[in-house]
Amino acid sequence: MCAIIDINVIHELWDNTGTLAGQGFRRFVEDGKVPVVIGGSILRNEIGGSSNRMQIWIQQMILGGHITKRGEDVDKATRQLKSASKGTSDACVSNDHHIIALAIVSGARLLYTNDQKLQKDFCNTNLISNPRGKVYSTKRTSDFSASRRRLLNNRQLCKPTLPNQPS
Repeated sequence: MCAIIDINVIHELWDNTGTLAGQGFRRFVEDGKVPVVIGGSILRNEIGGSSNRMQIWIQQMILGGHITKRGEDVDKATRQLKSASKGTSDACVSNDHHIIALAIVSGARLLYTNDQKLQKDFCNTNLISNPRGKVYSTKRTSDFSASRRRLLNNRQLCKPTLPNQPS
């Protein structure tokens, strides 16, 4: 399975300040059970503005092979998504075109976010399909339930794509 972490839930990953679901997600990443993908200039800028702790963790996960970086292909896909006509079934309702683009080019089909508009985009089969996008959210509850563990163990949520490209 491949996952994307939205910047709006980063704070949930840490012990003492995060949620049980966020800490569980982080442990699955650190144990190599949930590969994460990052990429595109917008997400890199968002991560660059996050805490030093987050930036260090990302570097450690990249070095350990648990996070993969994508490059210009994400920016190109972002531009294409932004050019879609508003109100059509293949247009984003959120302002997170870069996240949807990352899912399209990387094959990641799990998104950790609490942004409801982004969740709607990620589950829109006109944008993401084969397999459909799934959302890991703590909007309603933040426990690390059996259903969340099953979702993180789902190996069908990563569509094969082109080889990774440097960022």
